[in-house]
Amino acid sequence: MVFPFGQATGAAGKRTMNMTVFEIRRHTLRRIYALYEEFLTGHSIACVKGCAHCCTGRVTLTTLEAYELISNWESAQRAAYGHTVKDLQNRPRFQPRFTTNQIAGLCAQGRQCPEEPPPADDGGVCAFLSAGQCPFYPARPFACRCMVSQSVCRTGGSALVDPLILSANTVFMQFIEHIDLIGASGNLIDVLAALATDADRSAYTHGALTWENTPLIANQPLKTLMIPPEHRNALMPLVQQIQQIRV
Repeated sequence: MVFPFGQATGAAGKRTMNMTVFEIRRHTLRRIYALYEEFLTGHSIACVKGCAHCCTGRVTLTTLEAYELISNWESAQRAAYGHTVKDLQNRPRFQPRFTTNQIAGLCAQGRQCPEEPPPADDGGVCAFLSAGQCPFYPARPFACRCMVSQSVCRTGGSALVDPLILSANTVFMQFIEHIDLIGASGNLIDVLAALATDADRSAYTHGALTWENTPLIANQPLKTLMIPPEHRNALMPLVQQIQQIRV
């Protein structure tokens, strides 16, 4: 098993002692988000404000990402979005059956990679989109951050993503899942529903929530990175940067 993050030392170590384990995870998630933004600066991206062609109901995320999202909402927003999530429970939506690290583990064992349900029923446009813009853009989950295209999606009808970025996206998703081993993954609506109340969120932060009889899948540790041979040399420095994240 790999735990990919460094230990703080010296003065930084003293600060770590004053932080809860859960807050360290949140801090690490924000650092990973920031590192991804740095990574994208070296690539040609056509995405601009107001471009929302890829904002569908197919978004998946971890409970840690959902917690970070909810933590950025004002009290009034929590109430409004809470009602929205409740109203959407019967809406058709993509619900993954496997996490990224589960798939990586199966592939490492030489087993057939499982297929997810067909994307025909993705729930339409993201229920939270407002006038073509995301109301919680700064805290958006990684699945939204990594949907970047080299060309304008509305022109060709789909995103054109650099294969190297696709490989990097998988690496980032694996690390994000790894730091949330007390949590689970699933569709945006389902994960938000699981953390809908203060009691839910408190139980989650203490590792007391369970995922049996829910559409969510328990997160798995990172054991094998899924990097194609042709991208290993280019992405290993990025992997090392993620591993060196310190509180």
